[in-house]
Amino acid sequence: MGCRIEFNGKHLTIPTRKTVDIAGWDGIIGEFYEAKVSPHRFQMDELILLTLIKNEMDKHCIQCIVGCVSMKRSDVIKAHIKNIVEKEKIPYNHTISIYGKDNLLALQESPLSILA
Repeated sequence: MGCRIEFNGKHLTIPTRKTVDIAGWDGIIGEFYEAKVSPHRFQMDELILLTLIKNEMDKHCIQCIVGCVSMKRSDVIKAHIKNIVEKEKIPYNHTISIYGKDNLLALQESPLSILA
């Protein structure tokens, strides 16, 4: 099956059984978020999926925000993600946005405000 994203009449299927927790699309801009109460719940497969989405959207010049959201501080989230990436040696797009309790309100400024 996989994670299927439709945009501008195109279909992007990412060959994985995972999906993102929150997604929005207004026909121009997309937002894709993985959300966890604790950043320690983020797993390798989710980071790979977010990286694939971000890379594919960039490849097709589609404006989007791809991010991880958690209720801990953003530096704690970043440290956990860094540990996974280094330990598992997985590809990771470092332009993926990180939102924690210290910058969560920044989501209100997002183009779609699907989390606001």
